[in-house]
Amino acid sequence: MAPKSITNEIKLLCFVGFYITANFIAPLMPLLLYGAILRDNTSCQVILALSILDFVIPLYPGPRGKSQPFIRFSSCKDGLVSYFHAEIISECDFDPQKNYSVCYFPHSLFAIVYPLILEFLETKHGISLLFSVADIIFKIPIVRRFMTAWGATCVSESALKTNLKLPSPHNVMMVQPDGIAGMFYGLRHEQIVLAKRKGFVRVALQTGSYLVPCYTFGANDFFHRKFGGDSVAAKVSSKIRMSCVFWTDRFGIPFGIVPNKTKLVVVLGPAIGSGVPVDKPTQAQIDVVHAEFVIGMKKLYDRHKHRMGKKWVEKHEKLYLESEQPVAIK
Repeated sequence: MAPKSITNEIKLLCFVGFYITANFIAPLMPLLLYGAILRDNTSCQVILALSILDFVIPLYPGPRGKSQPFIRFSSCKDGLVSYFHAEIISECDFDPQKNYSVCYFPHSLFAIVYPLILEFLETKHGISLLFSVADIIFKIPIVRRFMTAWGATCVSESALKTNLKLPSPHNVMMVQPDGIAGMFYGLRHEQIVLAKRKGFVRVALQTGSYLVPCYTFGANDFFHRKFGGDSVAAKVSSKIRMSCVFWTDRFGIPFGIVPNKTKLVVVLGPAIGSGVPVDKPTQAQIDVVHAEFVIGMKKLYDRHKHRMGKKWVEKHEKLYLESEQPVAIK
């Protein structure tokens, strides 16, 4: 376990703050233009100038744009370990000659443990992890450059197909199949959006990549989210393809950046798939692999839920899909 350090935990808060701030930049862009052009505000003009410059300088999402010096400088892995007692357990033997799609659940607010997974794969397997983000991220100035330096790539199908064929050390991609919808599940029960999500399976079949179930216990607890999957906020988010999530932090502050003190356990399951590319998979082939993945994810959950302690397991005995009705907590 990393020793307690103010520096480590400040870096963690900066990491969390960056991700949270990124949620608000896009809708605030009209205000920036208003301040820079109509109000002649110097600060807004400087930010606008930097934003324009950011779009002038070429951006290369993927291996070319990933920056190891920046990752080492900004890593909050030690902060995750000391603040959350975070740990990672892997049952997957990553082969450098094969490609893998690490399918991360639950979405929660965001994948806060990415730095932990990144460092684990690099240290133990020599893998330079890439991860997919919503395409809108690459339209947000400044933010898109930081995300690219961390290893972000587009979530579009064409980009996924390209990146899931890359040679070692870039042969592993982390995806979040539940997307924005997943941010509205897991409020009271451990529940993920997976029953209807099959696109990631189709892409894996087409590229011959293996699917690796990944679950982070405690991810639903580090902030208090307020609206569920049937809420108006969830429906609006789906329509505009941007999250409208409301949450409070450790001190009850709306949209705060201080996470709750909760244990985080990341588990990676055995790889699923044959590794043989199928150019045009049938729906039946997709359904078979998807069913195998669902079973693998639930079994992974059951094998490792004990790591959260007896009281936690009593409240979260079972992992549910969005199509399943959770049993009321006694």
